Amino acid sequence: IKNKNIQAIHVMAKIMELQPTSNLTAICELYVQAYHLEKSLETLDHLVKCSDQDLQKFDMPERETIFAEQEKMLRAQAKDMLASKSLKIEERKALSQYLNNNIQDEFQSFAKRLDKDIQDFYLKLGHQGYSDAYLMLQEENSTSPHYLKWQDQAVKLNNRVALADAGYAYLYGEMERKKNQKLGVKKKKKAIQLNDPNAMNTLAIWLINESEDAKNYEKAVQLLKNAAELKSTDAMKNLARISAAPDNYMWAVRAYNNGANTNVAINEGILPLVLEAYKNGIGVKKDKAMVNKITQELTKYDAKE
Repeated sequence: IKNKNIQAIHVMAKIMELQPTSNLTAICELYVQAYHLEKSLETLDHLVKCSDQDLQKFDMPERETIFAEQEKMLRAQAKDMLASKSLKIEERKALSQYLNNNIQDEFQSFAKRLDKDIQDFYLKLGHQGYSDAYLMLQEENSTSPHYLKWQDQAVKLNNRVALADAGYAYLYGEMERKKNQKLGVKKKKKAIQLNDPNAMNTLAIWLINESEDAKNYEKAVQLLKNAAELKSTDAMKNLARISAAPDNYMWAVRAYNNGANTNVAINEGILPLVLEAYKNGIGVKKDKAMVNKITQELTKYDAKE
């Protein structure tokens, strides 16, 4: 990375993405480095994963501008790529997405070939024991009749994300899963053993909403705190909602400072708590600059609404 090796940057970003305590801002910074080294379909595809807040922090174009640049590049390269048999998987994905969104008769057969190539690539990895490949298949083919089958394959390989998602589906009877709370809790607990903060957060909320047992409430709060230690901003926001003052302010500030989505934080009533904390010095030092910044964010949001 120090030698500005773009492949090393991509690999490091991918490794960080797979960590249960991944720092999204640090990952975005790597994407930005890659973008400055090479404006390619791959770097643009990664860059749009950054939050609006991080794009602004690193002085990058707005998301719409990045999408426009990506589309311009795809349009210029699409015809040249039609005859190529050596496209990188990221290039295949980006081109497939573009062709499927802007389908033209001359591209239909090629788009289908690309989709099959991408699916075969991930299936091969999955059969080799790489459980994340099944997650990628789900992400790329959300309406596929094989969606749940791929999730089950990832579950068999003890993939913590798949376990957490399947557990949620069984708890609430979603994603065409028949409601089975016992099985849902079992899968959630297995994901928690693998240190999945999402499983901790969602099981905690289920316990709070579904159980009147005080002991379960205490377990839920501890699960949220454990998830917060793993940098889950969702858990921090939930702790801000259920905690009494001044702890609710403390958790709201932690959620904000750990990169919680600003618009979501406003909708969920978290950002006003952060504003009050910095304005009145509740759990943090009074900070005029932060008060001004948050006030501007609230004003900007209100203007959009």
